[in-house]
Amino acid sequence: MAENASDPTRIERDLDQTRSRLGSHLSELQDRISPGQVLGDMMGYFRGSEGAEFGRNAKAVIQDVPRTGDKALRKEVALQGTDITRQPT
Repeated sequence: MAENASDPTRIERDLDQTRSRLGSHLSELQDRISPGQVLGDMMGYFRGSEGAEFGRNAKAVIQDVPRTGDKALRKEVALQGTDITRQPT
């Protein structure tokens, strides 16, 4: 008997192959997004020129916000990497 798309044996085999591929993909993703891997990627970014520039800009922005200003605002601006300057008062 020739196999066709509605053959239960073929469907089961296709499902098993799909589950196997899915399991493999999930394992690979778990390896890529483990906390250690994410931390390593972040450290690599901040060691590079773009990350170093981001860090310098964030530090400058945080230092530029008045000390009496809102800490949450300084933190939010730093996290966004926004390059803002103080307006003269």
